[in-house]
Amino acid sequence: MSRKQFLILLVALVVLAAAGGGIWWSQKSAWDKTDARVGQNLLPSLKLVDIAQVVLRDGKDSTTLTRDGSDWKIKERADFSADSGRLAELLNKTASVRVTQLQPLSAPEKPGFVLVDPEAKNEKAGPGTGTIMELKDKDGKQLARLLLGKPVIKKVMESPSPGEPPKEIEKAVGRHIMAGKDGETMVLVSDGLAFAEASPAAWVTKEVLHIDRTKSITTYGPDGAMRYGVTRKEEGDWWNFPDLGRPDQQKAQDSVSPLYAVNILDVVANPGNDVTGLDKPITAKAETFDNLTYTLKLGKQIPGAKPEDNKYYVSFSIAGDPPKERVSFKGESKEDIEKKAKEWVDYRVKLLEQVKREQGYSKWTFIFPARQVEPLLRTRAEMLPAPKPAAKK
Repeated sequence: MSRKQFLILLVALVVLAAAGGGIWWSQKSAWDKTDARVGQNLLPSLKLVDIAQVVLRDGKDSTTLTRDGSDWKIKERADFSADSGRLAELLNKTASVRVTQLQPLSAPEKPGFVLVDPEAKNEKAGPGTGTIMELKDKDGKQLARLLLGKPVIKKVMESPSPGEPPKEIEKAVGRHIMAGKDGETMVLVSDGLAFAEASPAAWVTKEVLHIDRTKSITTYGPDGAMRYGVTRKEEGDWWNFPDLGRPDQQKAQDSVSPLYAVNILDVVANPGNDVTGLDKPITAKAETFDNLTYTLKLGKQIPGAKPEDNKYYVSFSIAGDPPKERVSFKGESKEDIEKKAKEWVDYRVKLLEQVKREQGYSKWTFIFPARQVEPLLRTRAEMLPAPKPAAKK
């Protein structure tokens, strides 16, 4: 190699080294700048008071939650009431979540982190599709857009409920996401944001009915003929048939207990009688000691994978007015009568608030779980006690 060739080669190496160093320094500077976000709030400028609409979408479902005064409604469920507690927790965590790690992410890596964008033109929704969460103001202006991917699951020691000893459970302690229009940088955040579900059924207010102090239950077939009825004179008394005889006490109680706190599975936005069967229902009437009558119409069954997974179409109505004064019982002392009369005033106020709220729900058609419906589908013969085994000779 001549001296001239050696010098040319040396200059070339110096140029390449400088170029490589420049690229490295440029990338390092960019990542140093990005890494400054670690430990910081993901959405520092987001204000909860500005949020008036929350949109959740994945490859299958879509839910739009809109604020109506202090309440939230579900667009896909004919503006039925949304679970405000669940939504408040999701929004509070979203506004306070912090960045714990960042890294570049190529397109082939996205399905593994469940970060395929269901709305991206160059990405196909399928396995690995994430959940989009959009936050908007009252004018529809986008305040934030997050693509939520795979949660980070860890085993932690937690008490299942107050007073119980801690036990090891799996918990989402973080989540992989992509924020805004950045489709190349994955962000790991400090919370699993577990409530961010795109299914409208996940957002409906679950408890819609609370029937307490039941006095009687009577059911009728589609033809109006009575199927069975049970009644009692006072709370705690034996259940009896209205005419003669006594039903199986456990079966009678099974008709009442599921109605104490009715938790629905979903709301039917556009019910049709041909689908729900509510034009020819089995009807159950529950009368209470508070002078209220609840009428439930039980429609068609929706078969599940197992019998306990069955569901039913149901609608209901409420009538009556609680007594303004409490009725005292024979043998009560004057002090007890006065004390319970004052308690009745407060009880009646809360009861009227409950009835008003439940009457607001009565214009919808619901999907009830089987356990709350099937005890009401029995006949009188099925309510009888099981025959005693014959005595051995």
